Amino acid sequence: MKNNPTNLEEMRADVPTPPEPGPCRSEQRRLSVLVLGDLVVDEHWVTGIERSPTASRRGLSHSHALHALNTTVDTLSGAGLTASVLARAGLNPDGSGTPLCEVHAIGVWHPSDQRVLRAMMIPQNTQGRSPYKVSWPFTEYNLDYIHLHNLAPFINDAESPYATTTVIRVYERTANDGVRLQKRIDWELHPHAEVNGSPSWIKAETDLEKLLKPIGSGQVPLPEIVDAIIIKDLVKGVVTEKMIEWLVNVYGEKRIEGRPIPWFISSKAFKPGWLKKLHNQHVQLLVIPPVAAQEAARRNETSSSWCVAQGVPSPHALELLESQDRKLQKLFPPGQDRLVLALPVPERTCVIAKSCEGKSEPWLLVQPDYALQPPRVGVPMASVLFGALVALTIKHRDRTHRENLDIALDFTKKWMEHQSMRIESPDGWKPEEEPVVPLDVAPPNPSRLRRDEWHLAVKTWKQAYSFISRGIIEHGGLKQIELWRAMTDVDRYVSLTKSKRSAIRSLGLLLDRYKECTDERPLSAMLLARPGSGKTYLMSKLAAQHGFDFLSFNVAQMLQKSDLFDAFDTIVSTRAAQLHPEKPTLVFFDEINVELESSPVYTVFLDPIDCSTYRRAGKAFHIPRCLWVFAGTGIDESRRETKGSDFKSRLTLGPINFDAESDDADSDDAKLERIYLGVSMLKQEFPEVRFVSKKVLEAFAHLKP
Repeated sequence: MKNNPTNLEEMRADVPTPPEPGPCRSEQRRLSVLVLGDLVVDEHWVTGIERSPTASRRGLSHSHALHALNTTVDTLSGAGLTASVLARAGLNPDGSGTPLCEVHAIGVWHPSDQRVLRAMMIPQNTQGRSPYKVSWPFTEYNLDYIHLHNLAPFINDAESPYATTTVIRVYERTANDGVRLQKRIDWELHPHAEVNGSPSWIKAETDLEKLLKPIGSGQVPLPEIVDAIIIKDLVKGVVTEKMIEWLVNVYGEKRIEGRPIPWFISSKAFKPGWLKKLHNQHVQLLVIPPVAAQEAARRNETSSSWCVAQGVPSPHALELLESQDRKLQKLFPPGQDRLVLALPVPERTCVIAKSCEGKSEPWLLVQPDYALQPPRVGVPMASVLFGALVALTIKHRDRTHRENLDIALDFTKKWMEHQSMRIESPDGWKPEEEPVVPLDVAPPNPSRLRRDEWHLAVKTWKQAYSFISRGIIEHGGLKQIELWRAMTDVDRYVSLTKSKRSAIRSLGLLLDRYKECTDERPLSAMLLARPGSGKTYLMSKLAAQHGFDFLSFNVAQMLQKSDLFDAFDTIVSTRAAQLHPEKPTLVFFDEINVELESSPVYTVFLDPIDCSTYRRAGKAFHIPRCLWVFAGTGIDESRRETKGSDFKSRLTLGPINFDAESDDADSDDAKLERIYLGVSMLKQEFPEVRFVSKKVLEAFAHLKP
């Protein structure tokens, strides 16, 4: 790694001189956009198991590449991908045509990569880039309107070496002719400095004005005025308060045809500290990508759900969008177009948005995407949709958010389908066939996005969660109770009390953690609840919702401890017979506080949850990795010989109070929950019943828990 150059001209000299910009292909004015953010190079390696008898130093595993000689493993992600989508908008698939805009991308990378990264903005320039060649070739086709501006010379911290961030994902071909992601390797140097807890490459505005001046042969300065400023923040240190302040100082007061320059923002931080620096700036689009959406869900104490099973945004989702929209209103006077858009599901085009256009009433826009098949392999989505939506918005200012979003979503799905093939069928994949944003197509009619009045959606949820209204929703003279509104955390499971929703949230986060963790050690949790509280039903629904197979056992139905070992045998045989062994399994043991053969059973579970083994007839057996969840009324820690404290210490999570004493049975939430439970049981037992009186609902509310 080179030491950081101290002289700007010295560093510029290290950069190979790019070709002079070619002539403009059209006399029509080309828009100019600025993209600030974290540019990342992604490499996708598809492998199979290597069985060579002559290989040495094989390690824990030995694989070989399944790529052909001329295949491509490189691509851009993050701000680089967003800039690439913008740069190609308006072109024909073969690269001909007139681009929508001139793109100026600002980031941090190794100076020797300047030309390569610029070339990678056009996918066909990457053809054949793979480790089969030590010297990786690249072409420089169609680049006269793409300019890269490296912030590395302005890093005023000698202890922070900089580099091009590269992420390698290694996939393995599976027995059923699919592929699965085996591991991710990050080649990344982090900045040593932090500002307000976030990494920061730029701590001061020293010499940044040099970005506005041409330095060296072939170098292009930032334009004096731009048509849009795009921020793509991966929280890697490029987007900082100082960088935002500098951009505001340079462009904040400038106007385009009397309009302020619009800002388009996407950040993996749900509450980026630098957002407050955009005072008096028109933020036209704020995208909450999946990482930020999940962060917001984790912060919530009672719910982690953005969308319920009906494809309707949860009240929690509306609150989050409303809070973000209020921030934008504080930055700039109301009455300006703005769109706050959340992408709550990773690698899925599920969209929830609040759309404000002029002074008209806001709209709720939703595309659930739950009915569609999940992607076979994970590929980028948020950066692509973000770039496409920006391109369509600055091109078609006369269209509604809904119309532009419709087209952007359709393009994103096609892009994801093409991108997934580079992993599923790398030999035949061609980068030049990557879709481009269609700027001249008409919006679909009818729209694929559902549109509802924002204030009506908020009002409906308030009625559904109000004990005063008994959960009755009144709309257009019709009164009804919609059961699914009490099932926002788990499909077909009523939960409204704080302790129950908090427990469900904690368990859901544990299931997500299990799927993300590559460690072979099992995870486990304990649920404290009274008998008959619907724990088994809850766990089955929770497992299905998170993509787990489910095995359930009840200790109270067992006669002796050997029955527990029979259960372990069942777990092993069931896991061995799975058609898709990569699918996780949730194992649930209820009534664990019950004694068998006059003694507690905690000791039997110590080895299974600690090291995935159990002993039977003096022989040790291995249990394939599972997620263990136990339930009972409590853990007996009073006697040392029960091993209750040892069992508790080995749990990953727990004990979790499912029906805590703090939940007053006479609270409005508890009584409203019983109303929903009563209506649910009534519909199950008497499906022909269409109407009930309010007195029946009152009776449900006062049933004993």
